[in-house]
Amino acid sequence: MAPVEKFLAIMDLKSGLLVTGFVDIILSILCGCYLPWMRRKVEADISVLTEATSQSYVAFYTGPDFYYNRFGYSMYIFCLVVLILHIGACILVITSVLSEDKMLAAPYLATALMRFVVLLLILIWIVTKSFDDTTSFWLIGLSLFPATYFWLTVVSWYNPIEE
Repeated sequence: MAPVEKFLAIMDLKSGLLVTGFVDIILSILCGCYLPWMRRKVEADISVLTEATSQSYVAFYTGPDFYYNRFGYSMYIFCLVVLILHIGACILVITSVLSEDKMLAAPYLATALMRFVVLLLILIWIVTKSFDDTTSFWLIGLSLFPATYFWLTVVSWYNPIEE
């Protein structure tokens, strides 16, 4: 018996995988767009992230109003890479359902775990730094809440335990 035989106890596994793929794509895109340290003005990123000093070198901007520190920005870049990989894996899950090739669902199993860990670390970092960004809390929470069930659904499709 597989861990998930019917998705949410009402849909068959194939339909549940399609829902999982599309919902995870949407949540990954939203998380990538609305994390708190993402700059809203792309053209000003270079001038905001660096400041020219009187010497001949460029220093990382650390002004009092700038909480996008090096760790936060590097976590954002790492999170973007993981989210892009996860979106690709979600597309492979959808393709796996349509083509009946269960091996295409394998990358999802790895990227879903990476995404879960990275978003959990980011959530802990946001809470410990006391950033007041309700949108990020909701988006990360909405992404983390169904993640385990989605992962179990894909595991059920990828390698169902035969009786």
